Order: sequence, then structure tokens, then C-alpha cells
Amino acid sequence: MITEAIVMGAIEAAVYRDGDKVLAARLSSDGEELIDCTRDLSLLVGSMAEKRHLPQPPRDREDLRGHLLKWSRRHRALNMLIAGMDSELTNETRLSCIQETEFLLNQKGTANFARARILGCPPSDDADIKTAIRLSLEAKAEKTLALYYDLDKATKIVSKCHDILREVLFSKLDAEHDFQAALRNIIDIGIVAEAITAIVDRNSDKLTTIVIDHANDADLAKDIPRAAHVLTDFIARLKSEFGLTATPGEKFEAARTEALHEKRSQLITFIIDWKDELAKSRSHKSRTDSYEALDKVNRQKTYITGLLKRRQLEQADKGVLDLANSQYQTGCFSHLCKSLSDLGSISTRMGLFDFAKRLFEAAQLANDRDPVPFNGYAETLRQLGKPEEALAEYEKARKMFPDNPVPFNGYAETLRQQGKPEEALAEYGKARKMFPNDPVPFTGYAETLRQLGKPEEALAEYEKARERFPNNRVVRNAAACIQVDLKRFEEARDLIAIDAPRTIHDWWDYHVFAMSFLREGNREKAIKLLSDGLRDIPFFISRQMFETSLAMAELQRGNYLEAAKILDPVPDNVILFPDNVILFPVRAVLHAHARAALNQKDLAENDLALAEQSHGSEINPLCDALRHRYTLGSYASIEPDEATKARLDADIYDGEFELVLRMTA
Repeated sequence: MITEAIVMGAIEAAVYRDGDKVLAARLSSDGEELIDCTRDLSLLVGSMAEKRHLPQPPRDREDLRGHLLKWSRRHRALNMLIAGMDSELTNETRLSCIQETEFLLNQKGTANFARARILGCPPSDDADIKTAIRLSLEAKAEKTLALYYDLDKATKIVSKCHDILREVLFSKLDAEHDFQAALRNIIDIGIVAEAITAIVDRNSDKLTTIVIDHANDADLAKDIPRAAHVLTDFIARLKSEFGLTATPGEKFEAARTEALHEKRSQLITFIIDWKDELAKSRSHKSRTDSYEALDKVNRQKTYITGLLKRRQLEQADKGVLDLANSQYQTGCFSHLCKSLSDLGSISTRMGLFDFAKRLFEAAQLANDRDPVPFNGYAETLRQLGKPEEALAEYEKARKMFPDNPVPFNGYAETLRQQGKPEEALAEYGKARKMFPNDPVPFTGYAETLRQLGKPEEALAEYEKARERFPNNRVVRNAAACIQVDLKRFEEARDLIAIDAPRTIHDWWDYHVFAMSFLREGNREKAIKLLSDGLRDIPFFISRQMFETSLAMAELQRGNYLEAAKILDPVPDNVILFPDNVILFPVRAVLHAHARAALNQKDLAENDLALAEQSHGSEINPLCDALRHRYTLGSYASIEPDEATKARLDADIYDGEFELVLRMTA
């Protein structure tokens, strides 16, 4: 009897539990039968293919075959639909794809799924929709043609709608809910596709109907609590963004969002109106007044930062407008670009990406000769999980500011975090030649070699960097980390030995010093050093760093409850302590480990999703190992044997140590 099943339509395979056995099967070439492929179970579970957990277990293998056939057809239709827009394929091949799409769209439910996905997710930048339309006309593929037509009309809208949906879900979902599952659910139900169609048709009433039709949707409620409020906010944001009139009730529900956009418009208008006065504002105030004005600016920025921490965006946006006006009145309008850029960076750290993007846009307008807001905008896109857009913005900044190293380093780092170390290495190599006095491309080059599994070469590069930048503490600290990786503990400790740490760099070195003992196996010595450091350290971010490492040491001792106490509450780290955003994914992974070991599996899976969302592909192997070890997520039905558990434990501890050492050094 089948008690649980997961289907992977994209690869025509399923994993299911039958009694006490976990089995795998795939469709035959004609789809008429299931073929056992349990020998490939581990490959299937580790596959990146989309996994769909069936809410009701199939009655038998034949019922499972029906579910798998249905989802396989849907994914194949979507793949063929996308292939029809692929300009790298020949027109003959694309025509064949379109013809197969038309056949598959006649299957029950397939057309709705394809429409929901094709309009709910942004198309690639090089999607050739016009030729796809022409080929569909040639093939007389009416249903396929209709989808391409709708996508062509909505191309400029889809990406913005997707961004708004992500931001609404990010602000509305609690820590125990799965962000990615909620995003996929709301897209697959067809809500985004309906909204985009209504926007294209300029039909405000249709947008309102979406909330009414789906507010009580049982499928939506599984992943999204208070779905009515989420949909109301989403639709109100869309109406505001695309200039569609809201009803009085919607205006009441979305007052905060509408006020936010109104204030943003006032800010842009203010900057445009007064931009020509920059030269006067630099000269008509005395030096004393400028110092007083800058002090007031700093107080205003501190106040706005507090509002951002508490997510009081209406007040924060009003504060930004007041800040701009105050800086003009006091003769510091020329400082506005820096103020907006600083607040944009803080917003990015707190996950307020849309707010950050608007601030950087305004800063660019205030001073288009300053590279900071252009680099900050690109960095926001990278943090938002849009590496291709980030690369495009960094490329624009490289052309605008060819003498500024930041966009060149940012471009290389984005490639590295994208999982393209060879390309990153080449870019860092160019940056080293262009900016020989900047240590960042030298450390980035060495770090990329380490990512490629070449620690000896990485160490050699760090040693060269130390010779070039002998007083740079970051370079020295990173070289010590490599020595720890290579288990050359004495050499590492000789590099960073500190008797009485005082500066923040001293405490970073002290931290790596303690971590070297943990890696060496002297856990008690490491815990004593970390505990002593926590007692004396004056810097908040360094205290968080020491707490994180201490929690990892407790995990290694099997003291999961103590580790969880140290790390609680994970989600607040990114909200309450924006300057510590680098630590957030580290703490989330460690917290997931503690919670999984304490059998709090749903909370653990949510922590892992938060970590992956914050840090990207580099952290995924560690997250997958934790899921496998504690049967989370896609591994929920696969219990590892004792030998596998032991191997996974070793991999997890190695991965956690590497993560903590790298991201807190």
C-alpha cells in the first residue's frame, strides 16, 4: 500500500513509500507503464528537478502512474513552449516544439498550468517571442499562439509583477512558512497570470475579482496564512504600480503601500526641481553651518534606520523626504546622494529590496557622477537573487566609472556566487591588473581558487597579497583561514596571535585563533576561548560572530538545545541587526541543524529556505546534507542507514565549520 508519493514531472519519475520500503519508478517511453528505478533513488532525491508532494497518496501503482503522466505532460508542454522561443534553435526545431505543445495543451489541466507558469515567471532576456508567434501561425497552433500573444503583450509587466509578489510574500510570511512553496503555489493557481491579463486589459474590476475568487482557496491556505490579506496587498500594489484605480475598501487596506509610492514620487520630484541648485547650496552656507547641518543629517539617518528596523515604511519614506528637504534648506543638498545611498544599503541588508532600489534610483538622480548608488543598485539586485540583472547593472557601472574598482569586483563576485568560478577567476585577474593598489581583487582571486578546490594555490595568492598589502588585516586573516583549512594550525596561529584584543580586527583574529583549536579537535579549548571572548568583547557584530561559533561547537558536542537557545530567534537577526546580515544565513543553517535534531522539522526546513534565499548556490550542498540526514523536505520519506548518517554527520560538521569560518572571519 502506497502511503506517500513525490512526483517529478520534469524528469518523468516518482519516489514513493510502499509499506516500509522507499521505491522509485519512471514512466516508460509510451507512458503506459511504470518501470522500477529504485537503484537510481539517491540520484532522483538529489535531483534539482521540481518535486511535488501529492496531498493524497495514490491508491496503487496505476493511480501513481496517472499522476506522474499528468505532471510529466504539463512540464513537457511548458518546456516545449519555452523551446519555441529559443533563438538558438533552428526554426524547424522550434516549429516541431510548437506542434508538440499544441498537442499537449489539449490534455486536461495542461493549458492552465502552462499559462500560469509562462505568465507568472519572467521570460529570459533573449526569448524570441515574435518568431514564436510567426511559427505558431504557420503551424495553425491556436492555443500555443494565444499563449505567445498574451506573453508578448505582457513582457514588460511580468518581471515587475513577480518582484512585487516576492516582496509582499517576504513581508507577510512568518518564519514557519515556506517562502518558495508559497511563491510556487500562488503562481500555479493562476493568480499572477490572471492579474497580468487584467493589467494588460486595464481592467481594475477584474483585479478586484481575483481577491474575491481566491481569498478562501484551500490550496492557497496551505502555504499562505491569511491569504486574503496577502492577495489584497498584492493587488493593491499592482494597481498602484500600473495606475489602476482602487476601490475605497482597497484604498483602506493598501493605505501604507499607496503612501509609500506617493512619497517616492514626491522625493523624485523634489530632486528634479532642485538639482540645478546644487552649486549654490555648496557655497551659500558657512563652514560652521555645514558641520551643524551634517550633524542633523546623521541624526535623521539614525532615526530613519530605526523606522526601517521596525518595518515602519510609511514613516521611513516620509523621513527620507524630510531629510532631502532639510539637506537643501541647510546647504547640504550635495550630500543627499550619499545619504540616500547609505539608507539604500541599510534597506538591502534588511531585505527591503524594493525600498532600497527606489532609494538608489533617487540617489543616482541626485548625483549621476557618483558610482556608489550605481554599485549599490547592482548589489541590491544580487541580494534579491537576480544575478543576471546584477551583472547587467555592474557592467553599466563599469562603463560609466572605468576608474572605480567596485563594479569590477562586484561583477566577479556575482559570477563566483553564481557557481561560475572559472569566469570569476578571469574577471578578478583583469581587476588585479587594472587596480593593483586595491586588495579586493587579490583576495577575491585567492578565494575563488579555494572554491575551485585549490587551497595550496589560494594560499600562495594570499601570501602574494600579504607582501603587496603588509598592513591589511583582512588579507592576513584570510591567509590564516586557509592555513586552518589545510590543518596547519600552528602556522595559522602564528599569523594572528593576539594577547589583548582591542580593535575589531583584533577580535576577528582572536576568533580565527579560537576556531583553529575547534578544527584541531580541541573543542574544550575553543569553547573556553569563545566564552572568554564573549565576556570581554565590546563590539556587537563580533559578539554575534562569537555566539555563532559557540553554537556550532555545542552542535558538535550534541548539545542541540543549548545551540538552539544561543541562536534564537533566527528571523530577527536580519530585521533587528541589519549590520549583521552576513551572519544571517550562517545562523539560519545552524539553527536548522539544532531544530532538526530536536525533531522540529517544519521549522528547520524553513530556516534552510531562508538561508538559501539569503546566500544562494554556495550554501546548497550543506542544506541538502542536513535535509538528507534529518529527512527534511524532499528527503522526508528517505531514512538514511547508520553508515550514511555517520558520513552525513561528518560532511555537515565540515560544511558548517567552513561556512562559519568563511562568513565570520
